[in-house]
Parts: sequence; structure tokens; C-alpha cells
Amino acid sequence: MTLVSTVLLAAATQLMAQSVTSGSIGFNKVTCLNNSDTIVGVPFRAQGSLHTKLAAAPVVSGDVATLTLIATHLPLWPAHRRYVKFNSGAKDGRYYDITSNTDTTVTLDLNGDTLGDATTGDALVIAEYWTLGTLFPASGATTAWTETPAASGNWVQNGHAIMASTSVLPSGRRSEILFYNLAAVGTDISVQGFYF
Repeated sequence: MTLVSTVLLAAATQLMAQSVTSGSIGFNKVTCLNNSDTIVGVPFRAQGSLHTKLAAAPVVSGDVATLTLIATHLPLWPAHRRYVKFNSGAKDGRYYDITSNTDTTVTLDLNGDTLGDATTGDALVIAEYWTLGTLFPASGATTAWTETPAASGNWVQNGHAIMASTSVLPSGRRSEILFYNLAAVGTDISVQGFYF
């Protein structure tokens, strides 16, 4: 092996070992088949998430905790519309429902958990829950279809994936969103809820 090929091989090996990352893009497109049940999830947080840190250890009383945040001026939010997710510390990865807030504090429903090991400086993010209204706004609903290519029998929808229904009867529903009962055990289990 010549000296030149040895140097190129060593340089190529070092280049392959390097990792490359970028910031979040925030776009994901999922194509669902017509006349089928397709299970999808929402992989991204809603826009407007707030990153902050704990200014003090949480104050816990029973199943409720109050967090004081570093230099934050929060607007007052409706209960149960946002959540806190810890991004560092002993609770990294855990999230809790926000039940109320002031301009510098949030009150959490611990849902049986404890925050005794959360401490000053732990990083967290405050994010809004997705709702059907924010995922599938009525203004984006469509009922238009186009045969592509012409006379092929292959009909594709124009616009958004959710279409406005003209009837409450199952035969008149153009789109349905089913919420599966994830706690149920067995086969052919009915859905927990559905929307159209």
C-alpha cells in the first residue's frame, strides 16, 4: 500500500467516525391509506415552548407541587392546557400536567409521583398539549378530491388529510379520528373515543 492511499484511508476512517447533528426542523408528513385504520402520533411539541430552570427546590404538598422558575413572566393559562417536562436532573424525561400558574410559578399535578429529588437549576420545558383543534383546524378541512391521473380510478384528496363530514351517520362521515384504549387487554377492543 502506498503512503498516499494509507493517508487517504486514515482520513476517510476519521471522517466516518464523526457525527453530524442539526437543530430540530419540526416537520413530519404521514400519508394514511384511504379506507383504513392508520395509527399515527404527534412527534413534535407545539410551537411556543418555553425553556427555563428551577429557581428553588419544588414545594410539595400531597399530590401537588409548586415550582418557582428563573426570571420568567408567564401569561395566565387555562388549567390542563400545558405541561412541564424536566430536561435535566433526577426527573429528566418526566412530565407533569400544569393545573395553574402565576407569572413566575407553575402548580403541577404529580399524579402519584414525588419531586423530592428535583432541585434548584434543573432545566425544564413548558409546552402546550396538542388538541384536535390545533392539529386539524376546521379552516383546513376539505371535501375536494381529484382523480389522478385522469380516468385512473385513483382519487387523491386536495388539501388537508381531515375532511369535513356532512352527516353524523357513520355512512356520511368522511374522516374519523379514533382514540384507542391503550389500557385494555385483548383483541378487537373498542375505541376509547372517536371524533368526526
